[in-house]
Amino acid sequence: MRRVDHQSSGARLSHSPDVRVHGADDVASLKPLRSVAHNLCAQFGSTLNYWTDDYALNHFARAVRAAGGQVRVDLLAGTSLPVLPDPGRNLVMQLSSILPALLQKEGFAPDMLVAGMVSYNFQTSRPDHPGCPAYDCVVQSEAEGGRTYVVELSEKNIG
Repeated sequence: MRRVDHQSSGARLSHSPDVRVHGADDVASLKPLRSVAHNLCAQFGSTLNYWTDDYALNHFARAVRAAGGQVRVDLLAGTSLPVLPDPGRNLVMQLSSILPALLQKEGFAPDMLVAGMVSYNFQTSRPDHPGCPAYDCVVQSEAEGGRTYVVELSEKNIG
């Protein structure tokens, strides 16, 4: 997992999980966004997230692969590019709808983000595992004031 905190200038501060983003008035730590990002990437992989005949992750993977293998989800708008067929479209809306609760759980106001994107890539060179497709996930968040946070995960480090 890679974590990058930086200010609007784009200067990288650190990859360390304990680093705070510092500004003129020592802004609050964005470290809890790592947990939010992890939960967003892992949302469909939970064994509690079973739909009709399969896990949500497998439904999502099939929808994304049918649309070209990669998708970018705008968490604030509840939309994706490319637009996914159902049930993928429903899963995109589910992902967007859980964001406020995930932020609140970590002590953030639900409206603290001005942008939030999750990119899933189901076209990896890694083989699928039984019941778990191989994928890469990148979560990009931008907080008020231009501070951004990026987390990169795969099915290997989620769970």
